[in-house]
Amino acid sequence: MYKMKEQLDSINMLAFVIHGMVGVRLLTLPRDIVQYAENDGWMSVILATILAFLTGFAFYWLGTIYPKLNISQIAEVVLGKVFGKMIMMGIALYVGLSISMSLRSFADNIKLFLLDTTPLWVIITLMLLISFYCVSQGVKAIAIVLDIILPFTLVFVALLILLALTNADTKNLMPVFYGGPKPVFRGFLEIVHPFLGVGTIGYIMPYFQIKKAVKKWITIGILIVGVVYMAIVLMCIMVFGSREIQELLFPTLSLSKTIQLQVEMFERAESLFMAVWIPITFTTIVTYFFSSFLNMKALLNTKREKMVLYGHLPILFIAALIPQNTVEVHYYLMLTNELAKILSFAALPLIVIATFIKERRRRPS
Repeated sequence: MYKMKEQLDSINMLAFVIHGMVGVRLLTLPRDIVQYAENDGWMSVILATILAFLTGFAFYWLGTIYPKLNISQIAEVVLGKVFGKMIMMGIALYVGLSISMSLRSFADNIKLFLLDTTPLWVIITLMLLISFYCVSQGVKAIAIVLDIILPFTLVFVALLILLALTNADTKNLMPVFYGGPKPVFRGFLEIVHPFLGVGTIGYIMPYFQIKKAVKKWITIGILIVGVVYMAIVLMCIMVFGSREIQELLFPTLSLSKTIQLQVEMFERAESLFMAVWIPITFTTIVTYFFSSFLNMKALLNTKREKMVLYGHLPILFIAALIPQNTVEVHYYLMLTNELAKILSFAALPLIVIATFIKERRRRPS
């Protein structure tokens, strides 16, 4: 199913990077930042974007050193079986929790805004099976789906930002840097999780024959996501103010509600937002599912791909139903953020340093 002969074009990297980073937390990200950084939340996004660049290029560099291995396999090669397996288990926990909570958050919002009488388990099952089918078709099929959805996603987000400008007030951004660097840094730490979606690079790199060509698309992808997140945070602050955002459950959705369209068939702009948010969530789940599949395959050291793929279904389904309410869902999403910090600030640097030392020993000159 996932064979190395399935080669991707360099431009395919763009969709993997963007869809890996833009997902279910698009709805809550402004609140998560503003509760700490307040008016300066956009500065936290800049720090997170810098982290994404460092992380993305670390994965890219590792992919050029070990062109036929994904990040899980590289971890075992450079750290040994014991520490390598520990890294893989950490990734498995992080990715699995991210997928299951994305499924649950998706189901909660669909039930709240669109299908209020449909049981949660039905919504979760449908999204999980669709994502499963896409991943089961191979990496080329995933790339095609992501490429098709990407332009619609970017166009809609751009329209959302432009149309909301009519309600924006730049005074809400003042005073700038009032609380100093500490609140900005705390806001940055709260959004490590979505930006760690750039880690998809570590799993997709082996499928590109010409490694150098993808570097440009990694840069463009991270830059686009950074601009999108910063624009949304800025717009939410300018429209609502930092105090009011902290009282909103879904600030980005509330932002779409402020848009008044004159065309009768598009009277409720939030309905348009939900229509686009559904495929955004789907593509993020697919990219994480893809990463989880390759990670578990390396962890179990097996070539039985169907067993690994099918094994995800009951685990993700049960995990998605564990939270009793949206408060618990948010708690688990914050837990994924803590795991993202560990992987970003500890596991990945450890792999990079070990690889660098190993390369120096192998080529002393």
